[in-house]
Amino acid sequence: MSVMREDKKALPCSQKLAMIAIRAAWIEAGRPRAVIGNPSGKRHLVDRYREFQRLALMKTRIEDNRKLARSEDKKIVPDKKIVPKWTERLRPWLSLATSSDEVWRLAMQFYERWESGCLLATDGVMHKNKKKRSIFPDVDPPMDKKDKASEEGDQFVAVRNPAVSCWRQMGGLTDDEKARVLRKVLSLEVVWVKTASEALKSQRKLSGIREAVFIEKCDRMMLRLFHYIKFDHENRPEEEWEKDSPFFRPLTDVFEEFEKLGLDQERWTGWRSYFTDHSYVNLCPQLLGGKSDNNLKRTKKLIEDSRYPLEFDEGVRSVLENQHDEVSHM
Repeated sequence: MSVMREDKKALPCSQKLAMIAIRAAWIEAGRPRAVIGNPSGKRHLVDRYREFQRLALMKTRIEDNRKLARSEDKKIVPDKKIVPKWTERLRPWLSLATSSDEVWRLAMQFYERWESGCLLATDGVMHKNKKKRSIFPDVDPPMDKKDKASEEGDQFVAVRNPAVSCWRQMGGLTDDEKARVLRKVLSLEVVWVKTASEALKSQRKLSGIREAVFIEKCDRMMLRLFHYIKFDHENRPEEEWEKDSPFFRPLTDVFEEFEKLGLDQERWTGWRSYFTDHSYVNLCPQLLGGKSDNNLKRTKKLIEDSRYPLEFDEGVRSVLENQHDEVSHM
């Protein structure tokens, strides 16, 4: 793709148009969600979500997905085989299209800046500042350039689609976590590529989407474990471990409370280095509390796992002991 000049306008990338169409279909269908667990008595919800999946596949603008959407005849392909295939094909698309309004707003900013060349390329250089041809790995094939209508008229350039695999990477994040990753992309802290090169990591201190997602998952687990250690340190009754409890606080509030005791972003980032096993970090549930978590069992399993970093445990307890000492001397 040639460098975009100021006198040229970018055509919207096809991926953005497909995302907009899928989200519109989702909203029109009443924002359906996949039915988790036993579908007994929920057949109408299952059918509604399946119909939305079929429409979404058609709107991806990918012919293989359209063919898959048409193969819904149960005599040809059993239902139990269709649904997993549909779910897998739609994973990157629904990661964005069914997200919160705030994530959607940030995503539209992302596409706008992508189309204008105002985001970082895989080498850490902004697209519009490149003097040579830009190379985008892991993306859809480029669209053909449009012929100029006239020398004096508007000039258009086609923009390659951003890597859809990056949306897939964010599929396991909460909406708040997705929003944080997108803000880092927009502030040029993260490159829209599945995995950043070693040169980017070491020289430019930039990360790719996979690294940014892992940081969010690490912080999720660390915050949960911090609360558990504090819960245990204060000898709280187990019934207080529920999602609506004021005991659970966001990370910014934790920093505010414990900053004077030595817990700040720098120390937290240092603790993050103890969590290197992706399979272990992925065990952490998305949300604290709730029906599947209000008996502490899931969190206790994380503590009892052989991969649980004792250095983190010692660090948190030292902060809590400092708090206890400070209160005792007041």
